[in-house]
Amino acid sequence: MKKTLFALLSCMSVFCGCSYDTYEIGTELSVEYVTAYMEDWKIDNTDVGYSLYQSFPIKDITQDVINNGAVLVYFVDKKNDRDNMLPYVFPIYVPETGQMLLENIRFDVEKGWISIVIEWEDGLSSEILEDYTFKVCVMAPGQKKKER
Repeated sequence: MKKTLFALLSCMSVFCGCSYDTYEIGTELSVEYVTAYMEDWKIDNTDVGYSLYQSFPIKDITQDVINNGAVLVYFVDKKNDRDNMLPYVFPIYVPETGQMLLENIRFDVEKGWISIVIEWEDGLSSEILEDYTFKVCVMAPGQKKKER
C-alpha cells in the first residue's frame, strides 16, 4: 500500500504542472593594477595627526558596484611574492627614532575612484621609500538569467 501511495504522489507531482522560477546571478570581475609612486603621496591632516593618500580613477567602480557589488584591494608584495588584502598592517623600522611602528594601508571607494590611505600608529608619518603596487578587483553584479 505504501509503495502504491508513494508512486501515486510521485506521478501527481510530475504531472501537476507545478513549476517555479530560479535565477542565476553571475559576477563580472575586472582587475586593474595601480602604482603609487613614492613622490606622489598627498598629506591629509586629521584630528590625531596625519595620513598620506593617493587617488586613482577606476572606471569599473559604478554606483551599482557600490550598492550591489564589491571592491577588493590588495597590496602587491613583490619581495615576498604575495598579495596582501587591505586593510594591511605591518611593522616598519624608523631609523630616525630607532623604533618600530605599525603602518596601516587601507582604501576608500567612491564612484569612479579608489583612494589608498597610509596611516601610522603614532599619527605621524614616516617616509615612503619605494613605489607601492596595488591590485584593484571590482566585482559587479552580472545579469539576472532565468532558469527552469
